[in-house]
Amino acid sequence: GDVRSLAVQADGRILLGGSFTSVGGIARNGIARVEADGSPDEGFNPGAGFKFYRGVDCVSIQADGQILIGGLSSNLVGEDFSRRFMRLHNDLAPQSLALRDSTQLRWTRAGSAPEVSQVTFELSRDAGITYTPLPGTATRIGTTPNWQLSGLSLPASGLLRARGRTSGGYLNSGSGLVESVVAFPVALTAIGIWRQTHFGITDNIGSAADTTDFDNDGLVNLIEFAFGLNPTNPASVNLPPLLENGSELSLAFITPAGVSGITYGAESSTTLLPGSWTAIPDTGIAPQHRFIVPTTGQKKAYLRFIITAGGP
Repeated sequence: GDVRSLAVQADGRILLGGSFTSVGGIARNGIARVEADGSPDEGFNPGAGFKFYRGVDCVSIQADGQILIGGLSSNLVGEDFSRRFMRLHNDLAPQSLALRDSTQLRWTRAGSAPEVSQVTFELSRDAGITYTPLPGTATRIGTTPNWQLSGLSLPASGLLRARGRTSGGYLNSGSGLVESVVAFPVALTAIGIWRQTHFGITDNIGSAADTTDFDNDGLVNLIEFAFGLNPTNPASVNLPPLLENGSELSLAFITPAGVSGITYGAESSTTLLPGSWTAIPDTGIAPQHRFIVPTTGQKKAYLRFIITAGGP
């Protein structure tokens, strides 16, 4: 069947709309998504419960990644009503506009955010009433969906705006404009600077999120930051060693340079059972930390770290 509409996500996946009933040999009813290499996205099949009489004429992606489809005439199986316009939920669409320094801006886009072109960067000095285009031409960073503008000489404060054009839909009927605005200067936290260094974004999202294990080494980003490790290198896994001297277990370490906003804690148990863990005081003097568990008379003793974002 026909493909009447295309829309591209920032992660390279492509949405298809039309009167087709299969894509790449897999049943798909008027709406489908393929991976960046063209293979069908087997986890995306919103048309499975619909009977499409005409098909999907227009597919468009909102700034937040939600999918708009229109031009169809269909009945939900078993229900007596028709739909000609729908919005479909989609994956997350993280984006971040950041001032890397006084000379360079970067607009980071990922996930289901719509792909953009003809990107512009602008500056406002009157709280957003008017914007002035910044000199130079925005450029895509390699093959990524991210954009940057360099060679600037920015003032001490203001509003920055990035805009990009989207395309899609039959005869480009789903085209539009998305934008991101940020105030500066923005006082970055220590972990924000760390994310910027390793992932190119400052927000707690996507690959840079606290709970993400980007390099698949068993340590999430928050732990890697807390102990001064490299979150993009799976060989960077050196946590403080647990020492045993016959009468106690101990952990001792110094807060790594550049790390702040983290609370270090520890708990002990003799059984590992829920409810058996007891908090251990930190007897070190900042920036040193020291946690001790007496083991005299104990057949077993366990100690675990507690790392919390939000601290001195």
